[in-house]
Formats: sequence, C-alpha cells, structure tokens
Amino acid sequence: MKFAQSRETLRSGEGALSVVHMEKLYLQTAKKIDHLPQIDTIMFNNKKNNYLLKIGAGVFFCTSILYSLINYYDERLFESTDKIGDLDSVYSVIFFILLIAPVFEELVFRGYFLKNKIFIFIFYLGVALSIWMTGTYYSLILLLIIGLLEFGLKIKKHSRIMFFLNALLFSLVHYKISEFTNLYSIVPVFFQFSLGLILIWIAINYNLYKSMLFHFCINFFIIGSLIAALQFPDSNIEVIQHDETVLTFQKSPIFSSKNGITTNSEITSNGSTIREFANTAKVPKNNYSINDSLRFFRYNLKIKNTKGGKIESKEAENILRKAKLIE
Repeated sequence: MKFAQSRETLRSGEGALSVVHMEKLYLQTAKKIDHLPQIDTIMFNNKKNNYLLKIGAGVFFCTSILYSLINYYDERLFESTDKIGDLDSVYSVIFFILLIAPVFEELVFRGYFLKNKIFIFIFYLGVALSIWMTGTYYSLILLLIIGLLEFGLKIKKHSRIMFFLNALLFSLVHYKISEFTNLYSIVPVFFQFSLGLILIWIAINYNLYKSMLFHFCINFFIIGSLIAALQFPDSNIEVIQHDETVLTFQKSPIFSSKNGITTNSEITSNGSTIREFANTAKVPKNNYSINDSLRFFRYNLKIKNTKGGKIESKEAENILRKAKLIE
C-alpha cells in the first residue's frame, strides 16, 4: 500500500515537473520566435523608397484582375497589329526579349538613377533611340518634360515625380498611339508602369545587375508562355472559299519542318508563317498587316483555284483577308 502511494506520488511529481519543463520550453521558444526578423523587416529594412515597390506591386495586381475580367468579356479589345515590326522569327523575338531588352532598358531607364553622370547621357540618347525604333513619337513630349524638370527647374532625379515620370515613359515607349483604339487598350500600359516602378526600386536599393536579372525573369516567363502556346496550338482545319479560290489552313507546331509546293493553280506551304506564305503568293508587303496574336504561329496552308486557273496575288490577298489572317 505504501509502495503504491509512493509510486503515485512519484508520478504526480513527474507530471508537475513535466508541466513546468513544457512551460519553460514554450517561453524560450516564444522568445526566440519573437526575436526572428519579420518578412516586412527583411524586405524593407534599410531600403530606400519602399513605396515604389508597394505601389508597383499593387498596380500590377489590380491591373491583372482588370485585364482578366475585360479579356474574359471580349478578348478582341486587346488586339493590336504589327507592334513588333518585322520580327516574324520567333528566334529573333526570343533573342531580343530575353537578352537585348533587359540589358538595354535597364541601362537606359534605371541607370538614370545611379550616381554615375554618364547614365544621364545614356538615358536621353537611349530613350530617343527607343522612340525612333518603336515609332512612339508622342513619347518625346514626356522626355522633354523630364528634361525641363531636371535641367530647367533643377528637380532632383530621386524625387517622386521623376520616379513616376520615368516609369510612365518606360511604359509608353512600348505602345504606338495608334494602338490606343479604345479605353480598354490603355489597360496593358499599367503592366509596364508597375514593372517600371519595381525595377527602379531594385536598381536603387541593390544594383543594375539585379534589376536586369529580375527583368530577364519576367521576360523569360512571358516567352515560356508564348512558346508553349505556339508549340501546342489548336489544330482545327478551316476552309475558306472566295469566288474560284479555296483556302485550307490549320496551325502547326512551331518546331516543325517546312516544305511546300507551288504551281500555277495551287500554293501549298507547311510549317510557315502567314508572312512567309503571303510572300510565296506574291502579296505586296505594304498591302497588309498581321495581328500580333497570329504572326508567330506556324501554319499548314493551301490555296487552290478550283478551275485550274492561275492564282493571282490579288486573289491570294483577298482570301487571306476573308480568313482574317491578314488585315
């Protein structure tokens, strides 16, 4: 009996000690957790102009939601034509977007905020060159305003107005004024604007190499999505007839072999772009444009005259327009 009581007492004592030990362990752990740096502290401690990152991320998030809603309602609202000039080769586009754009745009736009004065010269010369290459001549007005503020009114580069004007200029040089066909077409500009703010924050808090790397990652994601869409397209066969001419076409994987046959009454081309096919059919280049949503796809196309007659370039142009492959 005494042995049983002693054992029960020992168990009670062990239980009490266990509770005390757990309380001490909890307090020690809580104290350690309390001293761990918070996420916002890690990101923003000793960083300059954190509002750029917060506003940029907020604008990007809101624009993404708005873009998705509008695009779901009517995807044609965001269609544009010939924004990338004559870069029909997807390899040229990959090289330009992944390598040239991140380096050039970071040196020009974000380099402006670095201490080395050579970047001021690079900014004005580089932006002028970008405007000339993209045909966004209306952006010159904003460039002149920035120059007036900097040299005329002596506004510092690291002021809020210069940050936002720089990001706005960065976004506008990506779009010709002719692309703003309606109110909805302005929405994509906010993507570049938000990205511009985030890249400025990275450049002034870290360095230009970090902003180039971030820019590369963003473009890599875009290119990856593009290549996936091009390699696995909708392969439905469509048939269009215009008078005596019949056009049969379907999308094909971008990484596929090219071949074709041309006779007086038939033009067949497999694995070609719309522009390549139009050139084969001798459609004058100045007579048409190709929507950006179609220009990089590869197609299997065939134009045939049902009566065996010669296919004229005008007939080919008309049926391609009817198929909405060119505009």
